[in-house]
Amino acid sequence: MKLQIIQLLPYIMAGISFIFAGALIYFRFHKSIFRSFCTKAIAGVCFIITAVLAYLANPSNPVYASLIIIGGLFGLLGDIFLALKSVSPEHFKKLVGVGMLFFALGHVFYFISILTSTTICIYPFIIAILPLTAAYFVLSSEKFSSIGVIKFPSLIYYYILSVTLIQSIFAAATGTAMFATVFMIGTIFFFISDSLLSFMYFAGAKHKAFSIVNLSTYYIAQVLISLSIMFI
Repeated sequence: MKLQIIQLLPYIMAGISFIFAGALIYFRFHKSIFRSFCTKAIAGVCFIITAVLAYLANPSNPVYASLIIIGGLFGLLGDIFLALKSVSPEHFKKLVGVGMLFFALGHVFYFISILTSTTICIYPFIIAILPLTAAYFVLSSEKFSSIGVIKFPSLIYYYILSVTLIQSIFAAATGTAMFATVFMIGTIFFFISDSLLSFMYFAGAKHKAFSIVNLSTYYIAQVLISLSIMFI
């Protein structure tokens, strides 16, 4: 009975994270900056707790779990800096740049985590050049003229994210472990979320649907990556 409860706790915490993510969307549309900030921070803490509980439920690979938790912590820091742009809009690009740095560090740890249990190969680094090239042309277009000095860091970040995504696809396609598939799906949602975020920040995409899909896919991504610890 105790073991069953421990196994359920990560999923319960994941549900709590989604509840706060929903509250974040609600408060954001009702222009409540303070409540948006608080719910965003709490939702972030929840997906980290989800990872910790997932490890307690399945402590078979402490290295993988530790890397996922550290990556999640960097993601939380990135969340906080992106949220601060609403409090201090005059420092928008600086805050986005710092937030992007933390997210990039998070993806480095996620990438290393997937390497600990899969075969290392050079192909993801080569294939990732294709989405990087596409991102370069998109960010160089007139629609993204406001991106300014954030363009180069954005491309570096996009490359790191692409390498992580492609490595996870290789891991899921060539292995039988369920964790790789869960991790891959999470990374796909991350890719969707960050692609939308670029249009929202630098191309003037302000429609509510963009915000809803961006936030929804982001928290689904973080929760799935955290829950992948359960299946390793």
